[in-house]
Amino acid sequence: MLLAACLWGTTGTAAHFNQGVSPLATGAFAMGVGGVLQAILSRRHLRAEAHKLLAQKHLVAWGALFIICYPLAFYSAMEYTGVAMGTVITIATAPLAAAALEYLLDRKKVTASWYAALTLGMIGVALMAIGETASSSASPWGSWPAQATPPIRCSPDA
Repeated sequence: MLLAACLWGTTGTAAHFNQGVSPLATGAFAMGVGGVLQAILSRRHLRAEAHKLLAQKHLVAWGALFIICYPLAFYSAMEYTGVAMGTVITIATAPLAAAALEYLLDRKKVTASWYAALTLGMIGVALMAIGETASSSASPWGSWPAQATPPIRCSPDA
C-alpha cells in the first residue's frame, strides 16, 4: 500500500517531465493502463459482486464517468498550474468533496475536526497561491497556460 501511495504521489511530477506529450494523452494512458491492470487484479471480486454492480447500474455509470474525467482533469491541471499548486489543490479539496458527498448522499453531519482539516487545507492552498504570485514576474496570476520549457540540446552546435 505504501508503494502504491508513493507511486501515485509522483504521477504529477512524472507527467511534468513528460515533455511533448499532452496532459490528456498522459491521463488517457494512465487511466487505460491502470484501469486494465485493476480489472485484471480484481476480476475474481468483480465476478463475485457482479449482481450488486448490476443492481446499481446508475451509480456504477456515474462512478465510471467521474473516474474517466479525473485523470484527464488532473494532468491538465498539472500542466496549467504546476505540480506543487495542482497537488496541493487536489489534496486540499478532497476532504471538501468527501464531506459534501457524505452530506448529500447519507445526510451525515460535518464534524469539527473536518472543519479544522478543511481550514488547514485552505490555508495551505492560500499560502501556495501567495508564494506562486510573489515568485511570478510576468503577472500576478503566473503564466496561463503554463509554457513548456524548451528541450535541452546536447549537440555541440547547440
